[in-house]
Amino acid sequence: MKICIRFLLILLLIICPIYNVGAGSLTLTPKQKAIEKAGDIVSVALPLSAFSLIWLKKDKYGATELIMSLASTVAVSEILKQSIDKSRPDGSDHDSFPSAHTAVAFSAAVFIQKRYNWKYTLAAWVGAGFVGYSRWYSKRHYAIDVAAGALIGTVCGFICTTPRVNNNITVDMFSDNSTCSIRINKEW
Repeated sequence: MKICIRFLLILLLIICPIYNVGAGSLTLTPKQKAIEKAGDIVSVALPLSAFSLIWLKKDKYGATELIMSLASTVAVSEILKQSIDKSRPDGSDHDSFPSAHTAVAFSAAVFIQKRYNWKYTLAAWVGAGFVGYSRWYSKRHYAIDVAAGALIGTVCGFICTTPRVNNNITVDMFSDNSTCSIRINKEW
């Protein structure tokens, strides 16, 4: 349980800095505001979904890979944001390139696909695509910013994630002062 809480705190520390709470200078329609908010929610839900899979599958090594994937994604995105002075379509600031929300969403989708195979992938990819669309539709990013974010998240996710080898066999060893035992368990 301590590992879960520690991992969740690290995950939040990595993701939270990309969320700018300042409002843009353009007035958004209610539909644009709703889509932007939904995209923000999905961009957090995807890494949390990846964390849930890690927790359900008791995949400690996967936790390290997800942290590395998200941390490298945020680092590359933030370095580019600070290096490239590109104003947002809404004029709110000069941090348009690349879209960090999109990058994080795609990084989580790649992690889910590569680590846990195609069983959980469709929803993750649709969610990541929606995050990118929401950033463009709400005038927070240009299409090239979203595409760059998707590319950064995809590349970081593929570099940092390895497929999980799961043969469903666990081996546990127990001992006390007088005995030693081994338990082998196979899940079907």
